[in-house]
Amino acid sequence: MGEGPLLRPVLPENTEFVILSFEGPDPYSNAGGLGVRVTELSRALADAGFRTHLFFIGDPEKPPIEAGGGRLILRRWGQWISRYYPNGVYQGEKQKLYDFHSSVPGVIADEVGHGVHQVAGDPGVAQHAEVDGDLHGVCSPEGSRRVFACWVSLPGGQGSRLK
Repeated sequence: MGEGPLLRPVLPENTEFVILSFEGPDPYSNAGGLGVRVTELSRALADAGFRTHLFFIGDPEKPPIEAGGGRLILRRWGQWISRYYPNGVYQGEKQKLYDFHSSVPGVIADEVGHGVHQVAGDPGVAQHAEVDGDLHGVCSPEGSRRVFACWVSLPGGQGSRLK
């Protein structure tokens, strides 16, 4: 029927990943298994040659943007809030989550670019949260470069709404 494959291959030359997670690689942000898994996933993608952005609630004393090795870009979020909550990522969770939901989608649209595709896998691995709805406005199938955004267990679970 068609003249080629329905989907282009996912290659470092035409794809980059955006991972959104509450936890991350910083000791401040690494409260358990999620921090370890998201760190390993983002590093594995970068080591495979994919430009990978990891947005997470970061240590307020570290740089907001940092090269994480290879093609990994660490994006520490909510640092201004974290300064008020020095005891780790889940202290002040509601405030951090509200800030994350309201500000990350715009940054992805402005700085990562157009052509963002939403990806969600097994609910035990990747969960949609309120950021999902906010990203609909920046997700577009157009563009020569594909950007896949996935959410890794943001607090509140699937379908949650922060009030």
